[in-house]
Amino acid sequence: MEWSDWSEEQRRAISRHEGNTLVSASAGSGKTAVVVEHVVRLIAGTLEDVKLPPVPVKRMLLLTFNNAVGEELRGKIHAELLRRVNGENAEHVRDQLYDLPFADIGTLLAPEGVLLYLDEIQYFNKKQQQSLLEFMENGKITLIA
Repeated sequence: MEWSDWSEEQRRAISRHEGNTLVSASAGSGKTAVVVEHVVRLIAGTLEDVKLPPVPVKRMLLLTFNNAVGEELRGKIHAELLRRVNGENAEHVRDQLYDLPFADIGTLLAPEGVLLYLDEIQYFNKKQQQSLLEFMENGKITLIA
């Protein structure tokens, strides 16, 4: 999608680069597309109006309710990265396509990262919830719920 195709709220969520961001909307409204776009722009280093270096996928933690949803998310990220393989930071994007199969995308398995995508946090047990809170407090992850 072109930048102008996103709504103002979606553009704010996509370009957010600090603190926690809540992406909450009804089914079919584009929450996953917003998360995918945000992740791809982090990977490519192309967040709007923000000069951040590209983020390696191995530094990201994307959590979903189950691994099937995680694989779907991985597939959508892969497709978007392929669309940008000859764009800005092309060599880095190509490297990240190679590393994407090894990225921590799925249920709570990885110890730390820079991005956290949760669609059903209420299903995590108390110990997992405490771990998430500790990571957030230490600035190791950003929450997108």
